[in-house]
Amino acid sequence: MEVTIRQKVKNKALYRYQSLFNQIAKRTLLHLQEQGNALTVLFLSDVPMQALNLRYRNLDQTTDVLSFASREGEQSLDEGYLGDILINIDAAARQAEAYGHSEKREIAFLFTHGLLHLLGYDHQNEAESKVMEALQREILDDLVARA
Repeated sequence: MEVTIRQKVKNKALYRYQSLFNQIAKRTLLHLQEQGNALTVLFLSDVPMQALNLRYRNLDQTTDVLSFASREGEQSLDEGYLGDILINIDAAARQAEAYGHSEKREIAFLFTHGLLHLLGYDHQNEAESKVMEALQREILDDLVARA
């Protein structure tokens, strides 16, 4: 699995997540018996994330993560390309503080959450939410400490 990191913020330290994202992606695909060979992660801040959330979800507020699956709609040129995960680093910092865990845990959580969306999982109702929450814990808990 090749995870490409791009950013619209000036923080070279975000590239340190490359190895962790690769581990999470590999573990997730094996666990769910899914296929995929690449995806892109884009780190953004509040303002561009709010603009994208308005454009694509008609919600005029920032959000923590957005996913754009290549499997949706028309066929992808690269069948193994899963899509794009956009992570809001401002929201990740706020949420890490609010939940009392590290930014590393929060960013890993947001990546995993976005990856599950790329693979077709959703949380539109309570049953779907429980499935996603359980998968996120199974994938992350022994990779990244909650504290």
